[in-house]
Amino acid sequence: MSDARAAGELAAGIARREISPYLRAWDASAPDTWDEVRRPFAGAGLLDEDLPPEAGVEVALSLGRVGLRPALAVLSIDPASSQPDLKLAAALAGAGDALVECGIAYAQQRVVFGRPLSRFPVQRNLFAQAAAQVDAAIALCRRAAEGADALDVAAALPVAVDAAWRAADTALQVHGGYGYTDEYDVSRMWREVVAVRASLPRTDLDSAVTSAAGSAVSG
Repeated sequence: MSDARAAGELAAGIARREISPYLRAWDASAPDTWDEVRRPFAGAGLLDEDLPPEAGVEVALSLGRVGLRPALAVLSIDPASSQPDLKLAAALAGAGDALVECGIAYAQQRVVFGRPLSRFPVQRNLFAQAAAQVDAAIALCRRAAEGADALDVAAALPVAVDAAWRAADTALQVHGGYGYTDEYDVSRMWREVVAVRASLPRTDLDSAVTSAAGSAVSG
């Protein structure tokens, strides 16, 4: 296992212990300070400035899977920044991955007309598309971190936010009206993606790649 994947697994373990039990409380009101939340991650060296980009992406992916809002707080990420941020892209991709899993789990146990929703072709097709888009976003984040190619870095965030939104929308659809209630995790996860998506600078994929290509040529 690579050092990057090991860092991601370490972050996931800390997040399960330190973040998961309190997600619903944090959704209602933010902690008085995020310093206590960040401390175990910093103590494990997961927030070091000299952390390799590949490890930083894996950490962000793991945190995004647990909760997008606390992930951005732990990583000190401002979605409104105009600078491309691979960690933000990775956190969004991680959130999208968790939303796909959340939606599929609900579809497998929700019985309609005598069979689980997951057995209906329409639902299976929707989740196949969402999962493929999320997997592509994760792969792009990892490739951008490993190669630091300007085009990959520029494309990572637009691709990731689109993937996270597709996953959030699909998961909410399969939950129906229940998805808007606090009883289900998808409600919090969907709101987190919507909030981050709304705060991002309005940059689509084509313009981001064109800008990066121009910078690469001029450089």
